[in-house]
Amino acid sequence: MTLITKKIKSLVSSNFFYVLLIIFFVFITRVGFWNLIIAGGWDEITYLLSGREILNGQIPYRDFFEVKPPIAFLPYIIANLFENETLAVRIIGFLIIALCSYFIFEQSSKITNSFIAKIITLSFVILNSQITFQNTGLTIFIYPFLLFISNILLFKKQSNINYIIIGFCVSIICLIRPNFYPLVFGIILIIYLYNQNKIKNILFYFLGGASPVLIIILFYFSIDNGLSILLNLIINLLAAGENINVSWTYREIIRYLFDGVDGIIFLSSILIVVYNFKEFIKIKQNVIILILFGSTVTSVLIVFTGHHQLNNFYPYLLLVIALIFRNINIKNNTIKNQILILVFCSIIPVLMSSSIAIIKNYKFFFNTEKKLFSYNFNNNDKNNDAVEYLKNLIKAEEKIFAYDHFFYLKLNKKLPSKIIHPSTLWRIAIYKNINGVEDTTEKEFEKIISKEPDWLIIRKAIFDKENYLPKKFKNIIITEWKLFGIVEANSDQYLFKKK
Repeated sequence: MTLITKKIKSLVSSNFFYVLLIIFFVFITRVGFWNLIIAGGWDEITYLLSGREILNGQIPYRDFFEVKPPIAFLPYIIANLFENETLAVRIIGFLIIALCSYFIFEQSSKITNSFIAKIITLSFVILNSQITFQNTGLTIFIYPFLLFISNILLFKKQSNINYIIIGFCVSIICLIRPNFYPLVFGIILIIYLYNQNKIKNILFYFLGGASPVLIIILFYFSIDNGLSILLNLIINLLAAGENINVSWTYREIIRYLFDGVDGIIFLSSILIVVYNFKEFIKIKQNVIILILFGSTVTSVLIVFTGHHQLNNFYPYLLLVIALIFRNINIKNNTIKNQILILVFCSIIPVLMSSSIAIIKNYKFFFNTEKKLFSYNFNNNDKNNDAVEYLKNLIKAEEKIFAYDHFFYLKLNKKLPSKIIHPSTLWRIAIYKNINGVEDTTEKEFEKIISKEPDWLIIRKAIFDKENYLPKKFKNIIITEWKLFGIVEANSDQYLFKKK
């Protein structure tokens, strides 16, 4: 074997090469979705609009409303610094998943052997490759904080500064998604079980957690009526929580757990841990990971609005799997080869799905003369085409009202209401004291109409639906606007023009 061949073989077998391979795999599984305006739903556009409003000098909960804590909007300010904010947020998502994949590999390598760590890291990428997680949802921003907490709790020497950092990270996580509050108590339990200076360490933990909250409070104290605005936010968060349908929540969780590969991985891991529970809890590291995993699973059980929230617990789910494999010594090459075959077969559908997305969304083989290379784009994301059509139709100075709020973002239009998320507009009754918003949907619509928008863009299925829009609102539209046409998007839109 030549020296060059040995060096190539050494490089290919190195962890550095694997990390590069994982980054490339993350890229391949995500690039096909980069030009989609909406990859995962309304939330992404809501946060992007919030980021835009903040850059324009608007203050959350005073000038616009969305029932999320203020830290939730900050990452999307970065995306709005770029010309194409949705592309920017996709690239940010790619970078975060790549970074988290490295963290997963690093942490699981310290728990189990390198081979299993590689399989676990690959599984993390595959789980996050689903279209549900292609948008840079807030749970993706939470990942680095979760993994940083694991790293300090598991592998770093205990110190006062570490507990301040842990408290700060947990506080940021809860200020992005409030339903992560079980993590606060989970870490207190870990400190209580394994630290000698329990009270001291808990105090430093709370000190770190209080700092982001204090900064927010001081900021709102600096503006008129700021304390009242913050109190209203808390009341609205509680009102939103009270509206959760518990039976629907658990039904949906069960349905999703038995309807995909993530459910299989989750349930299998839980059963194995339960089966070997007495052995598991003998090791400190195992208990810490299980508490963190249980805390993040509880955050999903508390507030579950769809499949997109299952990735809340993915980082710790993968570390639990690393624990399961810790004591499995794979000496038999046949077993190892079988695992490699299984992984290879799992990757094939992911690569195929990503390849099709790339072909569709970058329009390769589009409008070619040869039938062999033609492609049917009927199911492609049409929102971008709809936006381009409306850009040529709607003048810069004209005002719009749109049911799907990505039109405000992509057409660079002002919001006609202080409410950003469309679903909040239909659920005003459950919220209290939203600054500058009427107390009923019908009154808020009247307020929107009073601003005399030049164009109305309303989803066809919604407008045609019985008793969904307030009757008075529909009558005003029919009287004062004329139907200009139907805009073909993922959901077809009625386009009304002021008479």
